[in-house]
Amino acid sequence: MTGALQAVLFDMDGTVADTEALWVSAKAAVAHAHGIPWTEEDAHWAMGKPTPVYAGEFVRRGARGSVAELADEITAHVAAAVADDVVWMPGARQLLRALAEAEIPTALVTMAYRPVAEAVARATGLPVFQEIVAGDDVVHSKPHPEPYLTALRRLAERGVDPAGCVAVEDTVTGATSAESAGIRTLLVPSPHDRSLGLGPVAGRTIRPSLVGISPADLAALV
Repeated sequence: MTGALQAVLFDMDGTVADTEALWVSAKAAVAHAHGIPWTEEDAHWAMGKPTPVYAGEFVRRGARGSVAELADEITAHVAAAVADDVVWMPGARQLLRALAEAEIPTALVTMAYRPVAEAVARATGLPVFQEIVAGDDVVHSKPHPEPYLTALRRLAERGVDPAGCVAVEDTVTGATSAESAGIRTLLVPSPHDRSLGLGPVAGRTIRPSLVGISPADLAALV
């Protein structure tokens, strides 16, 4: 391992993979299949929200099935699209490869459901993401610390010291989740996150992208 760096915990959407267009397309396709209205304004409203939230809105508008069934239907659309093609965020796959070569464990901590998370993990073609915490694994979504606390607990069972972990996120919501779990965070801001006008936060480092970021750079954050 590099220095004191024990593991790196990655958000998925907008951090590792550029899946926004896939989610937008999936929601629109499912809405159309159920004969309910879904506008560009709706798509913007749903951006970044947990799957059950917009699945619940589908049900409220008259879609057939339960919230869980609608969430699974949307998830299946995205997982299938990921299996066909993934657009990686700049520098993400290179960093994952470097971490794998350095034998530094990684985890994927996402509010997407497990089928999508596992599809993205497989698509890397790398021995990464020894642990995956997905939206259907937890009760509380980000910014609650539960997703990252769950990942830390699972990594600790592998002998990883939580004090040596770093999280990589693209939103303040995600960074707050990680920081509330006691993890130092590298924030690569999403252009869709309107909350980035906040001042400095202890334990948070901001970079414009993952391009050129190395395991040594992450180790320096611990």
